[in-house]
Amino acid sequence: MFSSAMMALQFFVVLFIYPETKGITLEQMQRRLGIDSEAQTLLANEGLAMRRKSSL
Repeated sequence: MFSSAMMALQFFVVLFIYPETKGITLEQMQRRLGIDSEAQTLLANEGLAMRRKSSL
């Protein structure tokens, strides 16, 4: 019974809270979610630099 109730709850969470991504570009989704693409690039580059240091 508990599993059925949780599955129904998850269905409505996904239906009403999660954004639709079909047919939307990554840049459009970033704008919708308020993600700054420059900040993402900076974090990605920082992560690459950290991985390079750890591999040495």
